[in-house]
Amino acid sequence: MLRPQQLICTISALLLTSALCAAPAEGEAKATKYDKARAHWHEHYKVYGFARNYISFDSRETVTTVAGLFSYIPKDELWNVTPAQATAEGIERHDLNASPNVRFLSISTRVGLDINYLLEKTHIGGKIEADFCAGVNGNGGTALFRMRHAYITLGWDSLSNKRNTNVKMLIGQTWHPLTEDMPDVISLNSGAPFNAFNRSPQLRISTSASGITATVAALWQMQYMSNGPSGTSTEYINHSCTPEIYAGISYNTHGVTMKGGVDVLSICPRQKGQIIGTDGTTALDVKVKERLTTVSPYIFAEYKHGLLRLAAKTIYAQAGEHLNLSGGYGVAEQRPDGSRRYTPTRSSSTWLSISYGDRLKGSIMAGYAQLFGTKDQVTGDTYFCGNSFKNVNRLWRVQPSITWSIGKYFVLGAEYELTSVQYGTFGKNDTHALATNDLHRVMNHRVQLMTMLKF
Repeated sequence: MLRPQQLICTISALLLTSALCAAPAEGEAKATKYDKARAHWHEHYKVYGFARNYISFDSRETVTTVAGLFSYIPKDELWNVTPAQATAEGIERHDLNASPNVRFLSISTRVGLDINYLLEKTHIGGKIEADFCAGVNGNGGTALFRMRHAYITLGWDSLSNKRNTNVKMLIGQTWHPLTEDMPDVISLNSGAPFNAFNRSPQLRISTSASGITATVAALWQMQYMSNGPSGTSTEYINHSCTPEIYAGISYNTHGVTMKGGVDVLSICPRQKGQIIGTDGTTALDVKVKERLTTVSPYIFAEYKHGLLRLAAKTIYAQAGEHLNLSGGYGVAEQRPDGSRRYTPTRSSSTWLSISYGDRLKGSIMAGYAQLFGTKDQVTGDTYFCGNSFKNVNRLWRVQPSITWSIGKYFVLGAEYELTSVQYGTFGKNDTHALATNDLHRVMNHRVQLMTMLKF
């Protein structure tokens, strides 16, 4: 018979042995749970992004956004005195906008999350992407987190056993269909104003079969808005109660992609007008019904072979200020009931992009835009793109760049951007919002260096 001390020692030994035997099993369970969670994350989620720095030099004052990183067009000449005043006063004449400037910023640093699931036969995906470009006013401010993309996708590989038809639905904010095919540049402008630049909330449905894809989309406005009597605002599309509509078709085969589409926008610039009372002097407020509908078609072509990419796009835009294209609309008629009839500008914006390489990649973009004035004669106010000017006649750009990828994650880039704008003045015969007098060219030379660490 065991003594009490021996019994206690025996029980303690048994408990310790059981604990030691159970420890590996519990540790293995924790390790298995962690591995499953990690595998689940890698299968369904992907975090990506980069830390990016730009340093850029402009030879003159330029219309820019994002604290000067997003270049648009150089500003027109601004002389301190007229030639006659310079002669009379004996002072030198200067173009006050011919002032070089430099900036160095990291606010285009970006982070994103891709999501991908398969629920039975439905592919469920999405994207959330943000950068630090909000909160910057003019050339300074505090960089704040802002949303770039936020959408979900639903996809089906086949809706019929007879035909292999792929269907995809996108709901949320992403690139406007006229924007998403871009030239090869390292600049934030992505080719604007020769390429449309716009991200919008939208519902998009695409169906593909045998290399042909048909797409329709209903879009709304948020960050990139129409201009009008109240400045740039979403109120014009809100009061129209009509979404912007896009329809397009594309064909892809053996490295060749062809696209074509049309964008239709209908807005209501005002809800309140004025009429003159019976006394002939008193202005009375009245409710009015106004609408401007614009139609903007485009075509795009691309060829890829090995490390070579050739791409080109042309957009014939009516108005187009919400797409960051040079243009707008004006008042064509003031009606007796207090309402107005509007007429849009017409413009052609075209770019060609050629690139070659992988780790060491060279590219060049050439762009040309021509304004044709409004469809009808303008008799009142005009509302143009906030990044442009009313007296622009035409413009062009040449933009070569080179990037060097060091390993998978580090990229160096350099770019030269030469933009030329032909400005003019309005004469008596310039009744269609196109300046044709005193035409003169203004050029800006931008040199830009970039560093980027990807993850």
